[in-house]
Amino acid sequence: MSAHATGRVRALLIGIDRYLGAPRLMGCVNDVEHVSAFLNQRLGSRLDERRLINGEATKDAIVEAIRSHLGQVGRGEVALLWFSGHGSEQAVAPEQWHLEPTGMSQSLVCHDSRDGDVLDLTDKELSVLLDGLADRDGHVVVVLDCCHSGSGTRESQATIRSAPAVTTLSSSARRPPEPRALTASSSTSHVALSACRSDQLAAEQVIDGEFRGVFTAALLEAMRHLGADATYRELLVGARSRIEGIRRAQTPVLFPAHRDGPADQAFLGGSLVKSSGMTARWIGDGWLVDAGHCHGMPVPALEEPVLLAVAGRAGLVLRVVEVRAGESAVEPLGWEPDPAEQYPVVLSRTPLPAAQVVVGGTVEDDPAACARVVEAIRTSAYLTAARQEDPKIGPRMRVAAVRREGRKVLRVLRSDDTPVVPDVEGHSDRSARLVVAQMAHVARWTQIKELANPWSALTGAVHLEIVAARPGVVSAPREEPPLSVNDDGAISLTYRRTADGWAPPEVFVRLRNTSPRRLWCVLLNLTDRYRSHAMLFPGGFVAPMGVAAAAEGHRIPVVLPPGHAIKPGAASTDWCKLIVSDREVNSAALELPALGERIARGLRPQTATASLGWNSVRDMTVPDPAGDWTTFLLPVVTRVPQE
Repeated sequence: MSAHATGRVRALLIGIDRYLGAPRLMGCVNDVEHVSAFLNQRLGSRLDERRLINGEATKDAIVEAIRSHLGQVGRGEVALLWFSGHGSEQAVAPEQWHLEPTGMSQSLVCHDSRDGDVLDLTDKELSVLLDGLADRDGHVVVVLDCCHSGSGTRESQATIRSAPAVTTLSSSARRPPEPRALTASSSTSHVALSACRSDQLAAEQVIDGEFRGVFTAALLEAMRHLGADATYRELLVGARSRIEGIRRAQTPVLFPAHRDGPADQAFLGGSLVKSSGMTARWIGDGWLVDAGHCHGMPVPALEEPVLLAVAGRAGLVLRVVEVRAGESAVEPLGWEPDPAEQYPVVLSRTPLPAAQVVVGGTVEDDPAACARVVEAIRTSAYLTAARQEDPKIGPRMRVAAVRREGRKVLRVLRSDDTPVVPDVEGHSDRSARLVVAQMAHVARWTQIKELANPWSALTGAVHLEIVAARPGVVSAPREEPPLSVNDDGAISLTYRRTADGWAPPEVFVRLRNTSPRRLWCVLLNLTDRYRSHAMLFPGGFVAPMGVAAAAEGHRIPVVLPPGHAIKPGAASTDWCKLIVSDREVNSAALELPALGERIARGLRPQTATASLGWNSVRDMTVPDPAGDWTTFLLPVVTRVPQE
């Protein structure tokens, strides 16, 4: 099938909050609503959607809908299955022992699963159903926002989408309609994006005022930001980046992950409508821009307006008045547009949201210490304090003022209770200022990491390539194939044992411009010590259809950072952030020292958009002319292997 499908997209959206035999969830139906809104906005009349919500999503109904609704897919069309609900495990039948070395298969928990003799829908059953659709020459996609684990854990600030494992099979258990055929296929003719690894838990929590699946929310945001041509592999990395700020122990995965397979096709086979940028037009009683909530348009506040500049025409500015589902109302500032003309516009000023921080809220917390932290947060431009009981807040960080082993400490935690920064000793004013400074540093680093331009025409123009440095090769080869990413969207590098001890891996890094335009590139390295630096490629133009080498083409050793012992099992992650623009970008404004280190003299970090032409100060100044820019993010995991 063509990499760019243009036919109908047949979508089956399943959201189950209420179960007959499993704990209740709260965000799955909301997931379906958001996915439906996105697809309708991007596909219009080409979308043929069917939903199964709560009691409608029985096992028989799901199997029937896959066959009857998705089963209509034909050449040039797409079948999409999106499931939000509980995931679990169940014991495999004795005759299927060879398919699962653990003796357990992953499963989707249907509305009536575990009620009487109804079993879950196993991954093997689902795989064969989907591969049967692909045999009709359609493009088949499945998105699973559920756990692939047997644990029923609940964590603070989040609900886990997991039901207890079924470890025994009843002799009277109802089998799927085609039990033998449903276990015979190992085909990879469909592509799947899953919320987490098989040994991990997928969470839902309050996001933008309502319960949502963390994976679904992150994936939709990545789709909006990366555009219609984004591949499954690129979307996986985008979603992983956003999830890591909330949960460390949830890594989305892609299947199959091999290079040049379905993972490198555009999402939905390229069926989404590619945005050509935003356009302002007159509709009789006001001005509209063709971008709204579904496109990621930021919501303006009275003191923080969202401004749009007319591309290439200095001083022509519009202010966003109201953001709707697929469009936004705007008004001109200080000029009168011609109603007969349509104006191409770009974002000129957008408020970057401050990181939400919940302070205290448990019986263990010291109220006086919490009050000091809240007061210190009020002085930060990067943070805002939130009440734990506020249902509209989905905090990125939580501060606990507690005692540990007889010592007073301030702890900064993610929503899954993993630490963000080291504990700060004491409950004093000085301790409060220090912990707030650390959180502000993390918030600035996160802004840089998540920086994206959803309407850029430059998306995909420059490729970031990491090439293994072979022995004896001293400068970057121009055409040697780059390393492939894993099923979790990351490049994996490994230390090797030598006679002198552990030797770090070495690589070359290339930037390949695939466009006919000369483009400015900056390559940032974001480390797990919350450092951001541009030493590898601080900025420069890459020729049309040209190739540039980072570090002037030298071999680049990739070492574990200071504080990481070089021993078996040790690992660290670097995020390579490529920024591409049609004009020069000041990389110094995007650099940060490691957490706890002093900033270099003369270096003053700004908000992330300031150096990219998005004016972040509180005035009406706009760039002249407004430029275009895009970003690309690639995680690199370096490990010392187990001996």
